[in-house]
Amino acid sequence: MRSNQGVVYECFNMASIWQLPIIYVLENNQYAVTTSAKEAVGGDITARGLSYGIETKVVDGNDVIEVYKTACSVLERVRRGEGPCLLVCNTYRIQGHLVGEWALNWRYRSQEEVDSWKKRCPIDRLRGLLEGELGVPAAELNRIDGEVEQLVAAAVEFAENSPYPAESEAETDVLV
Repeated sequence: MRSNQGVVYECFNMASIWQLPIIYVLENNQYAVTTSAKEAVGGDITARGLSYGIETKVVDGNDVIEVYKTACSVLERVRRGEGPCLLVCNTYRIQGHLVGEWALNWRYRSQEEVDSWKKRCPIDRLRGLLEGELGVPAAELNRIDGEVEQLVAAAVEFAENSPYPAESEAETDVLV
């Protein structure tokens, strides 16, 4: 897990000392490539920010509304100059770490585990809320889905048809 790297804690420490206006988002997707977080993380990962005096919020990363509300709250806190925050979003990586891992016979998680998380799909949950509690017609959501698919297709086409940048651009807009 990337959060196990020392540079993370160096950043936490300096952000805390200097009370920097930073929001760290930890996407806890339960795996580091093929290793379960249960086997790769010592202790409670959510306590790591707290140990540096960093305000820490933990959310169901598959609940779009909860993530949004908590992120807004954390953003307000940071903008008030109250120091850094850590937002831990507990979620799941449905797809494998790489495209061909099933062909490689990487069996580090069960199909039952994947299926149980698929039932908590954030997109499906939000759509259910919009249609159910908020009464947004399915036709309207389908129209929006179509528009988004067209935007994504246009962006992909633009990227595929764009020339590669010049070698001299390799460090443009990169803090080195």
